[in-house]
Order: sequence, then structure tokens, then C-alpha cells
Amino acid sequence: MPASRDFSVLLGVTLTSAFVSGCLVSFNDYPVGDLRPAPEAGSGGATAAGGTGGGGVVGAGTGGKGGSGGTPSGGSSALGLMIDDFEDGNVTLLPADGRSGAWYMQNDGSGMQLPNQDGMLVALLEPPRESSERGLHTWGGDFFQWGALVRADFDVQLGEAEPYDISPYTGVKLWARSGDDGSYQIDVQIATVETDDDCNACDHYGSSIETTPVWQQFTLPFAAMERDDFGTSGPSEIELDQALGVVVRFPREDFDVWIDDVSFY
Repeated sequence: MPASRDFSVLLGVTLTSAFVSGCLVSFNDYPVGDLRPAPEAGSGGATAAGGTGGGGVVGAGTGGKGGSGGTPSGGSSALGLMIDDFEDGNVTLLPADGRSGAWYMQNDGSGMQLPNQDGMLVALLEPPRESSERGLHTWGGDFFQWGALVRADFDVQLGEAEPYDISPYTGVKLWARSGDDGSYQIDVQIATVETDDDCNACDHYGSSIETTPVWQQFTLPFAAMERDDFGTSGPSEIELDQALGVVVRFPREDFDVWIDDVSFY
């Protein structure tokens, strides 16, 4: 992690979001959200392709740090597929198929997560990744409880997450890389009504990927997602018609991660 980043400025600071307040939270504060009827989602259809990954994840590497890349199948023109490409420079999801949420940070309060405001999560890529000029960037570490994450709820009404049907889709794609010379194992998860309700550190269904300084596109089928091993009970399969949002969780010790072009397929 770059030495110039001073985490001490975050001590005692409470993060805020346009949709969720108090994002710097204690262990028992996570998750947030409430449950209401879902809008109807659109349909997807891109097939997964690329190199091999772990746990049902397919990864395709491209370029060097900040090098060349592309967009997920469907592209930003297929608004029903694209969750967020970040090109508008804000944390709000693309308003497609009833989606109305935004990206926000959450952590257990025991370490440091930067930047210090949710609205600063989206930053310029230097250099751009071909046509992509912006992405989501967060870094930090030194957590000793459940750690830190970013999350985007698909449908937010009156500040509360509502269930959203993602069953027309096969999975999630995203581009990711490390923001420094390290490699980080991160978990990409789907929060549902059940996993948010039955939650200490929230064992959502998800898949692990490993970022490197090279941009990679990861394909994560819902069928391969598994729950964390926090020992909570719940459904044997992910309830796709009761999805609340997409979650990216980071290592507790140290992380510096860029995310771009998050989409369904």
C-alpha cells in the first residue's frame, strides 16, 4: 500500500452515503436494508469465456497495470445487463430495469478504509482502460473483526433496500485489479433477504477472486456461488428473486483494489 496514504485521518470519522448513513459501523450494525416487493428485472444472455479461475470463476487477463481491456458482454449499451460502468463519475447505479441504488462503503470500525467519503469512491483511471475512464477505488486494512466492503443495493426506496429479482441472469461479471503491486483475494457476493436477515458478519452467497496489478475480467456464475462459513443457517441455494445487492468484501489485513464495469450476464 502506498506509504503516502495516511489512514490516521479516518479515526473517529463516520462515513455517509446518499442512500445509507453511518457506513463506518460496528460488527453488529451490518447489514442495513429493509424488504419490500421487487420490480421485474430484464433478461441477460452473454456466455462466460476466458482463462481459468477458482471456485467456478472464469478470469480473462488483459494488459498491464492500467493497460488495455474492454467491456463485459452486452456492454454499456445493454443497460439491462450493465449494473454500473462508473463513467458518469458518481456512485449511483445506472438506472435500468428499476435499479435505483448506489455504491457505499461499510466496515467493522476496527481499521481504516479510504477514501473518506462514499462519493469519492469513483475515480479517474490513469491511464484509461481503453474506452473506460473511471472505476471504483478503495483501499485500507488493519481490521480485526469482519473487515471492510463496498456494496450497491439494486433497489433503494426511502433509504431502504428492497428485494430485486435477478433470476433472469446467469451471473455477474466485473473487471478488477490491485491498486498497487500486491495481489488480494476479494469476495464478490450477492446479498439476499435471507442472508441479510440471518447475519452476524453476513454469510452471503459469493465467489472469491484474486486481483493483481493487471486488469482482469472475472465471470462469476450464480450457480457456483457458495456461502461463507460463519455457521448461520439458511437456504441451500441462492434465492435470486430475493436479491438485495452486490457486495465486494476485502481482506482484513490490507487491500488496495480497483473495480470497473460491473454487469449481469
